[in-house]
Amino acid sequence: MNITETLLKNLSAGELQQLACEVLERIHKNDWGIISQSGGCEGGFRTRKGTPDMWCTTNESDDYICIQATADSANGKLYNDLCKSVETLVEMEKNEGATCISFINYDPNIEEVKKCMDYCKMYKCKYKLYHNRRIAKIIDTKYPDLRIKFINLNVNNDIIDIPLMYDSFQKEIEYIFQNIECEDKEYNSLLAVTIMELAKNAFEHGNASKVKLLIKENNIKFIDNGNDFNLYLYKGKCKLNGGGKYTLEYFLNKYQDKVNYNYQYINGENIISFDSHKNIKYKLDVDNTCSVNIPETNYLAAKKTDYIFSIPKHCDVVRLRVVGNFMALSDFGYIINKLIRSIPQNYKIEIVIDKEKMEFVGGFVIRCFDLENGRISLKVG
Repeated sequence: MNITETLLKNLSAGELQQLACEVLERIHKNDWGIISQSGGCEGGFRTRKGTPDMWCTTNESDDYICIQATADSANGKLYNDLCKSVETLVEMEKNEGATCISFINYDPNIEEVKKCMDYCKMYKCKYKLYHNRRIAKIIDTKYPDLRIKFINLNVNNDIIDIPLMYDSFQKEIEYIFQNIECEDKEYNSLLAVTIMELAKNAFEHGNASKVKLLIKENNIKFIDNGNDFNLYLYKGKCKLNGGGKYTLEYFLNKYQDKVNYNYQYINGENIISFDSHKNIKYKLDVDNTCSVNIPETNYLAAKKTDYIFSIPKHCDVVRLRVVGNFMALSDFGYIINKLIRSIPQNYKIEIVIDKEKMEFVGGFVIRCFDLENGRISLKVG
């Protein structure tokens, strides 16, 4: 299960109905008329009773399309909603050639789906099912803007609220952290593993029914409604199948200069905070030719990074090499200026640029850096 499938399950009935309307209108923009929402309230995500939830007719033959958006996975709900739509069509004498669609944010029971298909066939109409996995694939591959619009409805003030599911939390966490920009990939990876251990403990040992992440810049909160338990203070012995405490301690010890850990138990919830309170310390090893490659990064990442140079004793100059795919000049200017300021004043600096980039990048260096004081020079290499 991917993250889209997981988050779709958290949509309310009204949100799911609005999503169904937008997805189906885009898919059938050339062959359907405008969808009317008999089960929706204008101006929001509330629903009202109406059968079907939405309907329209085909442009070519005026056949009816009836759509039921169902977020309730209770046994029999899918079939009962479909029956109501078919009964409405029969009363109108519009059932022959009509299509009934179920748009649901869960994976239904195959027997109930078959009952829906057989019921429609009996009344000479077609049946189509858009289930959770199918909807997620459509959103991810065709309409990513809808993913942002509907799945991230709970994003507010740059805070992303992501629920974790017991049967898929490891894949969810892996996906989330793969998409978090971080200069220190090892830090990011180890934090993800630490969060996985916390989630496993919450679900399996804390009996939590709700687990979620709150993510914003420089802060990640892990929240669960399980038993009051601070893993960091746990005094039990390490077990082969119990590496959570070791992982948490290892992470916090390794990055003690970067992250603050805080635990609270408030209103029945364990709240664990990881606050990145200091810049990442990034070590640059100057080689025996007194050269080091300029990091391939960007302004935002470099702004949060402290560069520390390890320089061989025989070097009296540090050569900063421009390599790889070149970045925006605005980023380059900030990064190289920060690198220069991080090199002790007793070292001269050579900015080494290959011949192909010299005219463009070299021209920028000449214009923006003081090359006349003798400390900084430009070289072709």
